[in-house]
Amino acid sequence: MLDSEIGNAVQIQSISFKRSTFGVDTATFADLNIYMGHGTADQLNPVFLNNYLPGTRTQVFDSGGIITLTAGMNEWFTINLDTPYWYSGVNNLIIEFEWPSDEPSEGSLYIWHWQAGTNRAIFGPFGSTTADEFETTVPHLRLNGNLELQTDTFGSIKARFAED
Repeated sequence: MLDSEIGNAVQIQSISFKRSTFGVDTATFADLNIYMGHGTADQLNPVFLNNYLPGTRTQVFDSGGIITLTAGMNEWFTINLDTPYWYSGVNNLIIEFEWPSDEPSEGSLYIWHWQAGTNRAIFGPFGSTTADEFETTVPHLRLNGNLELQTDTFGSIKARFAED
């Protein structure tokens, strides 16, 4: 996600996705992991780790086995992170999903996507270091958490609304 799409600093505690109107309402994944980190490029590099600024890739979720996600059509479903991620509001946010392709998975929760631009999402087989698919669409998602708010006094806020 581009920094311009996020807007502010936020302590991300969960991620929500909006399920589309087709497919099944339940999906099961084995050993789902989610990583987050900062990046600077507006188009992703085919080498997965080259997209992250050094030292920022952090594992924020580990299903520790089988996870089942459920959502009705046009409903949101949420994955609560094991470790909240502090997004500073500077640079782009990379969200990486990983699960072994040889592990039992069942169903697919199709989610809404939007046109975002060249190489905004990349895919590759589990364990691969490089992508073999490039997408111009990205998932419709919400970053849930606490926004960083600017601290102000009541007087300074009142002064902004005062008439000249």
